[in-house]
Amino acid sequence: AIDCWQRAGRAALAKSAYVEAAGYFDNAIALVQAQDGSVDHQTQELELQLWLGQAHFAAHGYGAAPTLRAFTRADALLDASPQRARLGSRVHYGLFAGYATRAELGQALQRATKALAAATSQGTPDALFCAHRMMAGAHMFLGNLDSARTHLDAASALLDSLDHDAIAADFGWDPAGSIFIY
Repeated sequence: AIDCWQRAGRAALAKSAYVEAAGYFDNAIALVQAQDGSVDHQTQELELQLWLGQAHFAAHGYGAAPTLRAFTRADALLDASPQRARLGSRVHYGLFAGYATRAELGQALQRATKALAAATSQGTPDALFCAHRMMAGAHMFLGNLDSARTHLDAASALLDSLDHDAIAADFGWDPAGSIFIY
C-alpha cells in the first residue's frame, strides 16, 4: 500500500495536483511510521518526506509551516543515518530555501554552512555545487557580496561535471541558470 500511495503522490505532482499529492504522501508516511522503524523504513520515510516537502512547496511556498515541517522531519531522519547522505542536498536546500524565504537569514546561512560541510565530506560535484549555490545565496542576501562571489565562482567551476538532469529533477531548477541569475 505504501508504494501505491507513493506512486499516486508522484503522479499527482507530475500533474500539478499538489494538494492531492501531499495527501497521498501523508497517507504513505502514516503507513511507514506504523512499521517497525527499521533503517529501511526510515529511509523510505525520508524519501517520502522530501516528496511531501516538494508538494507543500508547490502548493504553499518554501516558507510555509507544512513545507518546513516536512523538511525538518527529513533532516531528523537524515541525521539519524549518515548512509542517507545522498539525499542530504535536497534536505538542506529545502530548509535553506524555507529560512531564506522567511528572511531568517542567519538560519539560512547556518543551513548552507551545514550543507557545505556535508558536501565536502561527500565529495560529489552535485552536492558541492548545491552547497556553494546555497552559500552564495545566503551571503548575497546578507550583503556579503565578496563571499557570495567566491561561492558562485566555486559553483561555476563545477558546472561541467554535474548531472544537470538529476539536479533539475531533484530541485526544479537548471544548475547553470540558477547561478547565472546572480
